[in-house]
Amino acid sequence: MRPAEYGQGFEVAVAGFRDMDRLEDMSLDGRRVLVRVDMDCPVDEDGTIIDDSRIQLCLPTIRHLIAEGARVVLATTLGGQIGRRNPKLSLALLGERLAEILDRDIFLPEDTVGEGPWKVIMERVEGEVVLLENLGFCPEDDRNDDLFSQRLFSLADVFVNEAFRLSDRVLASTVGVSALFNEKVAGLRFRREVEALSRMVQAPEGQGFIFGGPDDGMALEFLANHPGRARKVFLAGHAALPFYVAKGWRTGAHKVEKDRVEQAGKVLSRAQLRGVEIVLPEDFLVVPDGAGHDDARIVRSDGVPGDHVILDVGPATVEVFCGGLRGLRSLVWHGALGTCRGPDCTASSDKVARSVIRTSAAATIIGDEMAEVVSRLVLTPFFSFVSCGGDIGMKMLLGRELPGVKALCGGS
Repeated sequence: MRPAEYGQGFEVAVAGFRDMDRLEDMSLDGRRVLVRVDMDCPVDEDGTIIDDSRIQLCLPTIRHLIAEGARVVLATTLGGQIGRRNPKLSLALLGERLAEILDRDIFLPEDTVGEGPWKVIMERVEGEVVLLENLGFCPEDDRNDDLFSQRLFSLADVFVNEAFRLSDRVLASTVGVSALFNEKVAGLRFRREVEALSRMVQAPEGQGFIFGGPDDGMALEFLANHPGRARKVFLAGHAALPFYVAKGWRTGAHKVEKDRVEQAGKVLSRAQLRGVEIVLPEDFLVVPDGAGHDDARIVRSDGVPGDHVILDVGPATVEVFCGGLRGLRSLVWHGALGTCRGPDCTASSDKVARSVIRTSAAATIIGDEMAEVVSRLVLTPFFSFVSCGGDIGMKMLLGRELPGVKALCGGS
């Protein structure tokens, strides 16, 4: 099977996206609008929402619909797709936070679909908001059940998808229901994500890439299938480890699968032939396996002891990475430079992120790890784009089909 062309799956998925109506151009006064949002916020043991950032991302779309006089019907999960009713995960939690933010009543029916929610929705007037009970209680959603899709469809006149990070999943509330509506559009943030990532996919060859994080799969797949897209590639985190083994160097207690090592060796050979510069770490912060971070020390990258684990790249690597960014016109960054989470594993990512914004490169962040880093450093406004879609952007780069995007564009 031939690898997908760079961005090919993305272009297929969004073939009708550019011609789709924009939410801002629709007449919505008095109409029932079903909005699939992703407000699956973390909740502590006391039932308190500890991070409402996913709510915040949906607010521009919700406020626009309210201002346009729509009868807004929100659908989301909380606690994931658990498949059964759990009173501790009732959306009353979200309803209270949303009411506080919007300074208006939020109406919560006891069920997700059926006569009860339908009656609550029909009693609403222009600009009022209904929050359906937790979609995660309904196993039919995860199965993309036809009947469940039809029951959701019966609640509204228009469908808005504002759950971009769920685009790779086949859910009744994103894919199944989308096929039933004649009028369906992307939410404001959804469209912004697709348009920004589309520009990245269509950028000329010669981009810079930084790959890190706890998984080597996506970076290796991208470099194996699309070697000509990159001018310079910086590798760290677990993404770098197959390449170190391919060079005959040790990776300490970290184990790397043989097929990944073979693939990395081929990537290195092809990169050399194509003139693609692959930059690997020169030093690491390591610690004996099972020891605390107080025992961490810096070692050369070709001298990692066999009983140690790698926490982060070292200061020499940070200097090399920062210097290597000069001259790049565009940069895509996926995954932090450390191999694990925690304060001892983010120092290098922090320093390189600060260096990126001092260059002239149009830099895009993909993935939750680095999005959290730049948010914590208050650097988000200084990047060209910081995706809030998790790994969806990388899946676009890899040419994978995204059912949620395809369904919204009219595909099946």
